Amino acid sequence: MNWQPAGKAFTLGASKYIDEVAKESDIDPHLRQRWSRYWIDERVRKAIVNSFALAKAMPGPDVSRFVMPSSVHTLNHFISLYFEHFHEQFPILHLPTFEPSQSPPLSVAAMICVGACYSDRSGARTFAVEMIEVLRKTLNALFEHDSTNLRSASSIHAYLLVMLAGLLIGNKRTYELAEASRGTLINLCRRADLLGATSVTVLESGLKSGNPDERWRTWAALESRKRLGGAISLVDTIFPALLDIPAYHSHGEMLKTALPCDEIYFAAPTAKAWSNLLGSSPSPPCPFFTMASAALLTPTYVEEQNRIAPIPCLNPFAALLTVSALHHHIYEFRAQLGAYTGSGLPVPLYRPGSEERMRDGFEGRRQWLRESLDIWWKHYYDLNPDAPLMNNARALYHLGHVALGVHVQSLYMATGKRGKQAAIDVLTELQSWAPSEDACHAVKHSLGLLEVLSHSKRTSPYYPLCVFVATLSTWAFVKHLPVDDRDQEQIALLGEVQRWLTPTTVTHDHEDRYIRKKILQKGAKLLSETKAWRIGSAFALVLLKEAEMDLDRNGTV
Repeated sequence: MNWQPAGKAFTLGASKYIDEVAKESDIDPHLRQRWSRYWIDERVRKAIVNSFALAKAMPGPDVSRFVMPSSVHTLNHFISLYFEHFHEQFPILHLPTFEPSQSPPLSVAAMICVGACYSDRSGARTFAVEMIEVLRKTLNALFEHDSTNLRSASSIHAYLLVMLAGLLIGNKRTYELAEASRGTLINLCRRADLLGATSVTVLESGLKSGNPDERWRTWAALESRKRLGGAISLVDTIFPALLDIPAYHSHGEMLKTALPCDEIYFAAPTAKAWSNLLGSSPSPPCPFFTMASAALLTPTYVEEQNRIAPIPCLNPFAALLTVSALHHHIYEFRAQLGAYTGSGLPVPLYRPGSEERMRDGFEGRRQWLRESLDIWWKHYYDLNPDAPLMNNARALYHLGHVALGVHVQSLYMATGKRGKQAAIDVLTELQSWAPSEDACHAVKHSLGLLEVLSHSKRTSPYYPLCVFVATLSTWAFVKHLPVDDRDQEQIALLGEVQRWLTPTTVTHDHEDRYIRKKILQKGAKLLSETKAWRIGSAFALVLLKEAEMDLDRNGTV
């Protein structure tokens, strides 16, 4: 246990050097027109600063050195960026009823923090890093100060925003502390019953009485709670899907979880407009998570009359939740397969001699999960093509197929994540993988993933990690594919890779080295474009370093 900081201690105070927005007219006119309704005044700014007082007693860096921007226009610039870029990725707030002046100061502060991540003003990122520190300490102090705050939806929402910003902003300290806080976030979600049956019970009783405006506001608050729980589930799924770390949340806790309603109801501007959309129904229709997931997970060999029909036309938020749920199963498949193969014993992927061998063993389980993904693709992939949440869902669909074709952890190890020796140890696995059908499957979907991401906003929290995984998968395939023994499918796939890169045709080994260098360089370029989430820049450096080392080796390693 280290009571003294190792190395250079983390200190605050650099936030005072931020390039402030001097006047309202300096804010982008587009942002002013769209989001000025949610701006704050000096009174709210002071309330935010005062709310940080609890953090001063917490151990660690001295948060009293943190400097809040003096201009309220700077804060409104950040708030506008939050709603412009982030809200559409996690539509939790009910915009028609959201009033910053009546919201808890820490909730508004968390939005300012996330919005600062999207700003290109000098000093904005440093400000965001320091504010993550202050907010995390303040929220933890708040939970310890009064345990009733453990059930506060607004505090949990702020905690989610701070954790996500900490993961993706590209600072080692904030990443490690955000990763450590994930367990707290999941427990907060459980304690507040954000995904349980309580909300359904309250909804059924609360909508039977009161005037239309009260019913609308009651419903909006409950829908926001449900969406907050869904967003926490999505963030938790990032770990098994992209970081090869198990989820903390179990689907067994979502047996009575209702999916988010369609956006047309959530965006209704008034109680009257909302009531008109409902007609005689007391609330918008919301399918249950278990029904939507069960329809995907029912094996295709089950007779049609015994199958659960997929829910038609899921909205983007619901579609994203259902496809992300499949990544829990994919991670468990990979973990269990790795446990068997890692023992050094020859383990058949299916039961030999079985007439229906695809139902049995690991290969049967892999095929089951591929079919589940493809059921999702058949019913939901082409819905709402321009919705940011739907682009995220399409990315997770392709990522699921990639993860079923290659162990993501092996790709990370190949770039030195676990050290030089681990990178050497994983070579045999990747060399055996590259000529396989699994490799072709993974790379086809890696290219599909990159195609989806080319139409996605660089502001998506999924963008950096998805680009990194897809690039590594494609690079490993080209690097380890034998030169002299390529079948037609592999040659055609190399052509697809070339069309993604737009270089000349590959026929010889030295050209393979050129191609794989270009793969890494293009991946790094895409990652460097993620101005908001600077973790992309860190991944870009990993790819560029690997490209340099790959050429220095003068051949495959």
